[in-house]
Amino acid sequence: MQYLCLVYGALRQPCVLPECGRRAVEVAHLICDDVVRASQHFLAAEALDEAASTASVRVAPEGYQVIPGPLLAGAAALSGFLLIEARDLNDAIRVASRVPFANGGTVEVRPVRPLPRGEKAS
Repeated sequence: MQYLCLVYGALRQPCVLPECGRRAVEVAHLICDDVVRASQHFLAAEALDEAASTASVRVAPEGYQVIPGPLLAGAAALSGFLLIEARDLNDAIRVASRVPFANGGTVEVRPVRPLPRGEKAS
């Protein structure tokens, strides 16, 4: 089963790498990817740009509204994600606990619900 691991708060942590800033965060995400790849659970991962570059969109009958910033202001910033394959939720949690950003941040582990697929033509 697939699980989406949402990484929160990583960019608010004190930088423990020699070079602070965007490159240090990118390197940390690459290390994280390597940790998960080594476990054979890895499907995809990306770092997300800072929350200040975010826009939230709400759709209504009269059109759409764009709200600058993340949907939940004041919450821990969503800074990246991993898509993994795991046996069950406990296995996915074990993988998420090895994400370097889990130390001092939070990794939300959410099962991916497959969308119904149309019937295959014979």
